[in-house]
Amino acid sequence: MTKWIFGALLIALSGCATVNETITKDGNEALSIDCSGQALKWEHCYEKAMQSCPSGYDVVGKKGRADAAPDDRVLGLEPGDYAYRSLVVTCK
Repeated sequence: MTKWIFGALLIALSGCATVNETITKDGNEALSIDCSGQALKWEHCYEKAMQSCPSGYDVVGKKGRADAAPDDRVLGLEPGDYAYRSLVVTCK
């Protein structure tokens, strides 16, 4: 039973950064990368940006709070509210 609960918890907390195409205010094509949630960190947004733009990218927008310091995490999770992170990039 404990293994089942632990497995369900891992599935609920796991996730991956998602990428959506968007248009910037000046009309350029861009990618909106969402890496929100307890299981993800800003590094996941930047990794997804590199995967999506192998030739490089420019950050044109960033919204969300900073990741909690490792010492401030409980069992590897950030305390408090749901962590929102969003990065908008244009590929080179």
